Amino acid sequence: MKKYICLFLAISLLLLLVACDSSSSDYSSSSSSSYDYDKGYGYTAPKSGESFSDYVKRQDPDLYNDMKNRWNSLDD
Repeated sequence: MKKYICLFLAISLLLLLVACDSSSSDYSSSSSSSYDYDKGYGYTAPKSGESFSDYVKRQDPDLYNDMKNRWNSLDD
């Protein structure tokens, strides 16, 4: 029984190492100076000097209002 457990663990570790090794070779670095912030989520890059709250207010007004209401409800 111990032989089967050791064999199972050895095969599992081997498969894990192979999976980790192959995933790292698929990585490609891009040195482009422009970054695409919209990855299908509909958000754009923040404007230069824009605060986080202004960015959220511009991008997602419903989220901003929800966060503001939750913050204000802490005083109640």
